[in-house]
Parts: sequence; C-alpha cells; structure tokens
Amino acid sequence: MFFKFFFTGLCFCFFTINPWLSSAEAREERNKLPPIIVTTSMDSTVQEVWDVMIDFKNYGDWNRWVVRLEGDAEEGATVRAYNETGLSLDLQITSIEEPYEICWVDVTWFTHFGFGGWRCRSIEALPDGEGIKFTNHFEFTGVFGGMLDCFTREQLEQGMTLENESLREFVEAE
Repeated sequence: MFFKFFFTGLCFCFFTINPWLSSAEAREERNKLPPIIVTTSMDSTVQEVWDVMIDFKNYGDWNRWVVRLEGDAEEGATVRAYNETGLSLDLQITSIEEPYEICWVDVTWFTHFGFGGWRCRSIEALPDGEGIKFTNHFEFTGVFGGMLDCFTREQLEQGMTLENESLREFVEAE
C-alpha cells in the first residue's frame, strides 16, 4: 500500500511539474512555484540581529534548525550548513547587503541533478521604531524543483519557522 501511494505521488509530481514533459507555458508556470516565506517580528535592532545572523562560528548558540555553519560570511564564499539531523548542504553566498540581507543558493552534489533552492534572509526596521521584521525566504530551483517542493515544502517551512523563533528568542534574551 505504501509503495502504491508513494509511486502515485511521485508520478503526479513528475508528470505534472517536469518541464521536459510539458509545454513552454507549463515550464514557465512551473518556474513560478510559490516561495516559502516566514516572517517574524523581534524586539531588537537591525544591527543586533545582523551581528548574530552572520556570526557563523556561533550558529549553534541560537539556531535550532541549522545548528552549524562552516565558512565565512562573504559574497561568493561557499559555506557548509548542518541541520539538526546532521544533514549537510554546501551553499554559495550570492549576495550580502549589510546589515539587511544575506542570500545563498544550494551547490551540493544533488543540485547538479536538477533540484535545489535559493534562500534569502532579510532584516527590516519596523516603521514605529519598535523592533524589526525578519524574513526567511526560500525558492525551489532546478528542473526538478517541483518534485522537491512536493516532498519537502512542509519540512522546510517548519525548519524556517524554528530558525526564526530561535533567532527571536536569542536576540530578545540578550
């Protein structure tokens, strides 16, 4: 029964989203998979949150989802991220706009097979001067990004929410 359910889901994701098996219009629409966006308000300043977020050596002190980052917070650098289960991903930092945003893209081996993700985390001061808004934004990439979306969207959203809440708790406790 499990295999029948799994195979049916796999076929649905593959045949409805795979760009090789669909029209140009469908491929264009597939590239517009809805992003995962998690936003959290924090009682902190932009600079305080930025300083914590780019201190890769101390990620484990606050982040309960991405518990370790190895590398430097520099544009173009490749960093290795480890989640709470021990899974590691190689990420290339694509842009840094200090102290407001850092973005990276997956460059792990499986991205060469057509799926991965692009993620930005941004910080914005609230207009009333009462804290900041932290946004964690993820978009699926690659020709098989739709399959990845089918199987991992919920887990990614939960992880991003955990990361946002971990950061909020850490900066508000300082």
